Amino acid sequence: MVEGFPDHLEAEWASNHGVAGTKARLTWQQPITAQCVWLFDRPNDADEVLAARLTFSDGSTVDVGPLPNDASAPARLKFASKTFTWMEVLITRVSPRTRNVGLAEIAVFAQEPGE
Repeated sequence: MVEGFPDHLEAEWASNHGVAGTKARLTWQQPITAQCVWLFDRPNDADEVLAARLTFSDGSTVDVGPLPNDASAPARLKFASKTFTWMEVLITRVSPRTRNVGLAEIAVFAQEPGE
């Protein structure tokens, strides 16, 4: 799991004036197996992710709809279990007022928490 807001603010990913087309890549030294990713938008009113795409080192992708804009809840993405060494988050659509797109937290799980 990659930690960020609210526990580790320094881990928040904020772009430098990035909007749609901005991406971040997480990499692991050893392959991991996961079936769930949670994405938290940055907790401000100005920067809002309306759509994104996850791409994995195995070549698969997962499309993402709008993220809750206040970081109070994640966009929960569940998919068939896969093994990968990197995952890229590409922001594909943002609100017109967005100036510095990013994510407060990206959490990667072997299985959906609570299952």
